[in-house]
Amino acid sequence: GDMLVLNKPSGLGFHTEEDGTLGVIRELRLRQATGEISYSGDLYPVHRLDKVTSGVLLVAKTREAAGELVSAFRERRVSKYYVAIVDKKPKKAQGTVKGDMERTRRSAWKLLRECSNPAVTSFVSAPFTDPSGSALRMFVMKPLTGRTHQLRVAL
Repeated sequence: GDMLVLNKPSGLGFHTEEDGTLGVIRELRLRQATGEISYSGDLYPVHRLDKVTSGVLLVAKTREAAGELVSAFRERRVSKYYVAIVDKKPKKAQGTVKGDMERTRRSAWKLLRECSNPAVTSFVSAPFTDPSGSALRMFVMKPLTGRTHQLRVAL
């Protein structure tokens, strides 16, 4: 194929950090050099996942494939779903969260009632109990817009 499909763990950043901790692409290139990854050609990032987010990450093997995949993401031809596990109960079990986002004084993000340029996320949720007996809730979320941090704000 024209791409690598990676299972990115939480805690691995996209870019190399100031302390020297390798980012995803540098880590892949190191693993290519050691033979841990059999593909030895070029790598082209297609999209990113935040450091705290685990999930599927696509890396193209050719410039042409990267262009096609980047276009597919930009034009929303790729359906993205995220799973979040939280310890609070939502006001409703499913629906849509919609609103403008604004930074607070402490640099966090909050959702506003105004909708001049809204972040929109649809979700469904279900209760479950983890192995230790804690009552939790699982959300499956689909961002309908592409705002940075919109999923965390929606929760």
